[in-house]
Amino acid sequence: MRWVTGALKDAPVNERFGRGSLMPSVGCRAWLALCLGYIGEYSEAIAWGGEGVRIAETAAGPQERVWAYYCLGRVHLERGDANLAAPLLEQAVPLCGDGRFPVYAPRVMASLGAAYIMGGRPDAALPLLEQAAAEGQAIKLVYGHPEALIHTGEAHFAAGRLDEARRYTGQALEHATRQGARGDEAHARHLLGEIASGGEPPEDERALEEYTAALILAEELGMAPLQARCHLGLGGAHQRLGQNEKARSELAQAGTMLRAMQMRHWLQRSEALMGSAGRAGNSGDVG
Repeated sequence: MRWVTGALKDAPVNERFGRGSLMPSVGCRAWLALCLGYIGEYSEAIAWGGEGVRIAETAAGPQERVWAYYCLGRVHLERGDANLAAPLLEQAVPLCGDGRFPVYAPRVMASLGAAYIMGGRPDAALPLLEQAAAEGQAIKLVYGHPEALIHTGEAHFAAGRLDEARRYTGQALEHATRQGARGDEAHARHLLGEIASGGEPPEDERALEEYTAALILAEELGMAPLQARCHLGLGGAHQRLGQNEKARSELAQAGTMLRAMQMRHWLQRSEALMGSAGRAGNSGDVG
């Protein structure tokens, strides 16, 4: 994508490869932002994504605006900045109305739902997410469908409906595995770890298994933000099991990564767990 942006630097920003195609000046910047967001290079991702939005708003049409808003919104969402992601995605959703851009619509709606979950609004998220999952299934969408299912699982998890959360996340994992979508598989396994951690009582051994599987994939794929969240989940599970030395190690790694990427949404939780792990360590480890 960096090569493409360089190759197009002297081309008019409104040039297209063919009728109906996504304008390359917007497409390459939006895709580059999306990729950089998944590996945690947020400053560069936001700069490229912002350029894509500016070009789309001044020189392009609704298709480019949808994709530019979606990709930059995803970057902010991956970082945990729901207040920045939601306004971009809210601009994209109406542009997908009346059946326009059916390939984009499920991903846009699912991402807006995810932003609402992160902002503490699971009830507002669920209708969007269920519509996204239904529309994706109706058009037999492959790329992006596991993402919609994962976010639907997150919404049910946030609302305390663990059985529904497991069902949607299991479907996401099945789709991702069948497609070879390893990034989606990593996110699904991480969410299964969260669901196991959130049970009454927590299923900590299951949580450790899922977080570890997600972390292995995230490390192979260079997905630093997800790696940080896996370390956070592992730290919490080890702490609940009384394995305080392991908990401190995982939480320290999570905190270092979250601070470096300025992922403040999860950093507060990391610091709180680290504080309690430190206090527990003063009285000796159980595990």
